[in-house]
Amino acid sequence: HVNRHVRAAAIAVVEQLIYAAGNDQTYWPYLENGALRTTCIKILKAGLADNWSQVRMAASVLNRVFWSTLQETCQFPQENLELLYPVLVPRMCLNRFYLAQGVKLYSHQTWKLVFPENGVQVVAQ
Repeated sequence: HVNRHVRAAAIAVVEQLIYAAGNDQTYWPYLENGALRTTCIKILKAGLADNWSQVRMAASVLNRVFWSTLQETCQFPQENLELLYPVLVPRMCLNRFYLAQGVKLYSHQTWKLVFPENGVQVVAQ
């Protein structure tokens, strides 16, 4: 959508969908390799690179919820998570150096949560 407020609000809706799906095992297949995962990846790809910091921040929150749901709640295997690396890791990396402080700090914290010990190795892949 052309309006940044609509984009940010839509990202917040997807965030709640991810959160809800993670809390009900019957929906985990949608997160593991289904339409919800595919849609979320497309939204994160665009949102983490948006020109508006408001949209980037909303996408950063969605990104953290997405990773924590897949890693901690659903506990999907590492091989499943590594499929996300080519699309999400470069954007996550760059947002750690974004001009807006909120996005930058939040992205640093997310990076530490998602890759507590192997961040350098993930980037090297």
